[in-house]
Amino acid sequence: MQISPRPVRIVEPQYTERARSENVRASVTVKVLVDRFGHVKEASITKRSLLNKQREPTRRVEKLGYGLEDAALSAARRWQFRPARQNGEAVRSYTTVTLSFGI
Repeated sequence: MQISPRPVRIVEPQYTERARSENVRASVTVKVLVDRFGHVKEASITKRSLLNKQREPTRRVEKLGYGLEDAALSAARRWQFRPARQNGEAVRSYTTVTLSFGI
């Protein structure tokens, strides 16, 4: 039986000044590889969405700009996890985290 990794330290992304001045609301989903010690070893963006005031996605986009992708990746790489476990042993595993901006 496998148990998924669980976050124990969450780092909020920096809402860039450029995005703030344009009132950009967005979410970024990041796929991370968590090693057997709970450290993020890889991070890549899998989804970007613009949000409305109710935090609901209005549309997916190919690029957000305003430095938000870099901010999301930087924050995700600093998360700490309780590693995934398989048969009682800590193992490497992928999981996703969703980071929001302007909310």
